[in-house]
Amino acid sequence: MDRWEIRISEKMLTVQIVVSLVWLIICGSANLEFWSCKSNSDCLNGGNCSLPDGRCVCDSGFDGMNCQLKVGTCSGSECHHGGSCFQLSPNTYKCLCPYSYDGTFCETPYNFMELGIQLIKRNYFFQAFIIAVVITTIVGYVFMIRKAHRLIKRAYVDRNVRKSISQGIKKEPVKQEETRSIKSF
Repeated sequence: MDRWEIRISEKMLTVQIVVSLVWLIICGSANLEFWSCKSNSDCLNGGNCSLPDGRCVCDSGFDGMNCQLKVGTCSGSECHHGGSCFQLSPNTYKCLCPYSYDGTFCETPYNFMELGIQLIKRNYFFQAFIIAVVITTIVGYVFMIRKAHRLIKRAYVDRNVRKSISQGIKKEPVKQEETRSIKSF
């Protein structure tokens, strides 16, 4: 590999990293209010999904995008498994759960696989990020394969030329008349 191919390889890697970081920043800074329910199971604490607009209609005593907030004041005893009560407004509070629990009152063990599935299903920015990374990676690999093919081809030709020179075989110069007859075809 000569310097030119190394520089191109480094540039492709840099492009992949930059595209990944840009998408990560876009996904991280996006307002994630794009969530919508698709069935009643998406709404917590007995809420029902209103399908025309994809919003959860919460039972009395609960509020929030998917009925995850308890209406009332923090007493601290409602949060299970070491969760802390956080008063969001005078009327609503939320339990801040420890690392391995989830749910309105930190009652559900955390399921990382389900989190990944939900992230992919519902977050269009995340889907676009994954698609951009895959496309950039494929383009990078195609570019690298083409470069590797050219290098192998060049090495093969160089080896044959060196072999011919070392054996003392010289090609006779092509006569001008033969060149003209070849060009006429």
